[in-house]
Amino acid sequence: MALSPKQTIYREMLHWTLPHLRNVSTWGWWQRLRDRSTYYEAELIHNLPVSMYEPEFVEHDVWFLNVQARAYHQRCSATISALYPQQVERIRALFALVPHQLRPKLQWSGPS
Repeated sequence: MALSPKQTIYREMLHWTLPHLRNVSTWGWWQRLRDRSTYYEAELIHNLPVSMYEPEFVEHDVWFLNVQARAYHQRCSATISALYPQQVERIRALFALVPHQLRPKLQWSGPS
């Protein structure tokens, strides 16, 4: 069964974030302590399994965009995480996919 566009984006988020987290975990303690990217990346993806298996958008996807994606966009940066520019593009793509009936529940317009 083919993945929906939403599922493809979630898969891409996991595809890049999980190896990054694993990689940073192999660094020495001082490097890990100084790297803040892992917090923001883990915070972004930790709730994806709740709705990633649903091909269409559900309430949780809107919550993800309103809470997790918004916090990531506002608090992280390309200086903090090398994954930031691509993750913001993925968030932007998710906003474009939100169905008309769920759009009124969005609390922000997404990344500019």
